[in-house]
Amino acid sequence: MKRVFDDLLQSFTYEVNRSEREIQLTSDVEMVLRLASAWLKDGGGKRGLLLCGNHGTGKTKLMYALSHIIAYCNGSTGSIDSVQPFPKITARELARLYGSKVPDDLHRFENLKKAYVLGIDDIGDEEVTVKNYGTNKNPVIDLLLYRYDMMKVTILTTNLSMDSPDKTNILTIRKTYGERIYDRMCEMYDRIVFNFKSFRQM
Repeated sequence: MKRVFDDLLQSFTYEVNRSEREIQLTSDVEMVLRLASAWLKDGGGKRGLLLCGNHGTGKTKLMYALSHIIAYCNGSTGSIDSVQPFPKITARELARLYGSKVPDDLHRFENLKKAYVLGIDDIGDEEVTVKNYGTNKNPVIDLLLYRYDMMKVTILTTNLSMDSPDKTNILTIRKTYGERIYDRMCEMYDRIVFNFKSFRQM
């Protein structure tokens, strides 16, 4: 377990440094890295992972770090910046591809949908419903349902919470995407909650 954590910490540090920031290894950051290490060790090839919580807490950086570690685990060689990590895309760009009439965009969407491992950043930040040849479609919902049926691993980041126990008007995954997606996420995704303050505000 220590080796997995050390490798993930190195990869996470690399991603933080790429954005010209210095890593702040607070107890909160260490906790989410340890939870992600446990996911890698115990279920990284079988279950999805939902990274949810506050803005600016490192969710996207962690998703990118995980992509390098998973690439190494799948037999990539070379330095950390030369491995071929799994594809990653924002939910907003995914929605754009899905509603596009450009063949290359549609082809890219199909390739992403079928990727063995896929990272989707900022779900809930896109237009949930888009027009596809005049028909209302839900790109993230359609893609996640397909990947659930095909048992493909997906890593998601979001500022949404899963649900709002006090029934307030807070936007949640349940309210944004509906019961069907919520139910499948409860079944097939491990969850890491980033409930600490944004590093951009420090």
